Amino acid sequence: MSDTVRRYGIAVLASGLGLGAVFLLGRMLPFEPFLLFAVPVALTSRYAGGGPTALTVVLSAIGIEATLILSTGRFRFSVGELWLHAAIFGIVAFTIDSTTEALRKARRDAERTADHLEDLNVELEQQMDHVQTLSDELQRANRSLALARDVAEEASRAREEMLGVVAHDLRNPLNVVMTTTQLVADGELSGEKRGQLLSVMLRAAKRMNRLIEDLLEVVRQESGKMKLDLEEVSVASLLAQTAEMFQTTAAEKGISLRVEDTPPSLSVWGDSERIMQVLSNLVGNALKFEASGGSIVLKCELRGAEAIFSIADSGPGIEGEDLDRLFEKFWQRSRTDKRGVGLGLAIARGIVEAHGGRIWVESRIGDGSTFYFTLPAVSLRGEDLQLATLGNGAGSTGAEPARMSL
Repeated sequence: MSDTVRRYGIAVLASGLGLGAVFLLGRMLPFEPFLLFAVPVALTSRYAGGGPTALTVVLSAIGIEATLILSTGRFRFSVGELWLHAAIFGIVAFTIDSTTEALRKARRDAERTADHLEDLNVELEQQMDHVQTLSDELQRANRSLALARDVAEEASRAREEMLGVVAHDLRNPLNVVMTTTQLVADGELSGEKRGQLLSVMLRAAKRMNRLIEDLLEVVRQESGKMKLDLEEVSVASLLAQTAEMFQTTAAEKGISLRVEDTPPSLSVWGDSERIMQVLSNLVGNALKFEASGGSIVLKCELRGAEAIFSIADSGPGIEGEDLDRLFEKFWQRSRTDKRGVGLGLAIARGIVEAHGGRIWVESRIGDGSTFYFTLPAVSLRGEDLQLATLGNGAGSTGAEPARMSL
């Protein structure tokens, strides 16, 4: 059934029910209750729309006339009175229809407003979430900036302190050079004495040159201008040259310096001069802190695609809280320690990382320290590969020494 048929059916049904009610009540009442026809007019006006309402008004007027005819057999009201009733029904219908339409419009407006408010509420919640996210990010950024500022201030203080140490370390040998130069130039010296003074000048000049080279190396690393001449380098040769370089110094201090057996054909891919610089820094540091009667062991073993170098000493060890800072530039455990300016380990780390390797240290107070670094390995050959695999226990699956966080 279509909606139009249904609405007009309601108009006809309501008019018929109104006619029946008026006819029955008219028999019991001393007057004709024609105003009851306003009820179906009101109902159709409320629920059926304008067309069915007009039909109900017409049917109600006809119903009044039909009621009079049925009850008396004649008309009792004038045509004007019938039109008056019809006008009253029309006014009632118009009022109810207008009110209903106004209510419907108000409800639609209220629903649209509610939907709009709901959309605004959702958008507001999204905006609040976005604002909260921005607030959280801002807080994190502020914390990061505060941390970065603290780190920068600490680095600046450390750099200023270390620059003082650098200036001190340069001033001392420079004073030695100036003093000995004056003595050589002004004094009546024997050949032996002159040779001793020249030897002192040479050592002072080498010390200044080493410090300047370290500072330049740090600048090169920070600017990304460090150059590597990569080639296949024999590990055994590197370790042997390092031991030979420091053997005299170790013997003078009563320290045992030795190299563990390394497969002759184990090689790494790197810059031999730079690798020697790393080994020299690490062995030199070990000799600085090793006491007479101690030992330093140089070793390298193959682990998968890496050659792992280790420099182990029997020295006093390193405090746990200092391990993570050892490789920082210009860092020293004690500001009164004049055995360096805190650049050697930082330079070593820069060189190793430029080769694609890693560097770390393991140490406990009283048990000595072991410095490790890795370099890309070149494949072994024949019996050397078998020897290295057996020596490592499980070959490339052997447990790697634990690394410290750098």
